[in-house]
Amino acid sequence: ELIQEGILYALKVSRINPTAFALLMNNSLLEVEVHRMTDGAILISLNGASYTTYMKEEVDKYRIVVSGRTCIFEKENDPRVLRSTSPGKLIRFIVSDGDHVTAGQEYAEIEVMKMVTCLYSTASGILHYTRQPGAILHPGTQVARLELDDPSSIKQANKFCGTLPTMSSDQNTHGTKINQVFEDVSKTLHYIMCGYTIPDDQLFTEKLRNSVTLFLKSLKDPSLPLLELKELMSTIAGRIPFSVESDINKCLTIYAKNITSVFSQFPSQQLTLIINRHAASIQRQADQDQFFMNTTAMMELLQKYRGGQKVRRRMEMLQLLKEYYRVE
Repeated sequence: ELIQEGILYALKVSRINPTAFALLMNNSLLEVEVHRMTDGAILISLNGASYTTYMKEEVDKYRIVVSGRTCIFEKENDPRVLRSTSPGKLIRFIVSDGDHVTAGQEYAEIEVMKMVTCLYSTASGILHYTRQPGAILHPGTQVARLELDDPSSIKQANKFCGTLPTMSSDQNTHGTKINQVFEDVSKTLHYIMCGYTIPDDQLFTEKLRNSVTLFLKSLKDPSLPLLELKELMSTIAGRIPFSVESDINKCLTIYAKNITSVFSQFPSQQLTLIINRHAASIQRQADQDQFFMNTTAMMELLQKYRGGQKVRRRMEMLQLLKEYYRVE
């Protein structure tokens, strides 16, 4: 719970993967990516933008600096709770347990760096201690509670009834191509199977259902293997012979022209043959090893489609179930 200018923001926060969190407030959900920097700052990514953030916790508030702008969130300020204002050791009680104190009255002494200082009551009432002399105190540690003379003096913050900002639909940082969508949704399902969740059963079920639907839809799309291979080709451009690259591109061009045909099959075996045929023609062992190293990722992808897209789909689903079984 965070308070700013008399408004209470009640949020539920849950980690949804190693670098992201889900924020839930008033049936609205917001996902943010978080990365800790070496200087102690936190880099927050939201809606395609990044914000360098620093936070300092004080006794009664959180001081947050977001991209150079300072924001103060107050902690719950309950006059019935008396806290230590600094680190130290509780030495003795000035006012006995069960006695009456007035606002601003000294009620206990603490030792701070070999110096003795007093703690003061924030309101009038009957005092009841929650710590004993000799206790080690930290800033904000509760020392005592008050039975207020005037309970109506407690000011309650007004709860925020609005919702979190919605993610912009045009700010997809992961890409909109089918291979990028598949990679993103695969990671989402992997993290779900690993036990990551969001703090609302209905929203979690909806997210899981949408992710599975998109996952299966992507795997059925005939352009998925084409785009996956082209992406791999772009990463090794110039590191494989031009003749091999040209033969692969010709094969992909033919597949792309007939991609809408019900009889069209991704030519994984033909592409594998092109790579193996060139590898067999290489005389020097060192050059052959280098060629295999450059094409390893391509061969692994082609192996996944060796039995067609249906086999690839079964393999991916089985992998998710294995991950779930491993975690459980």
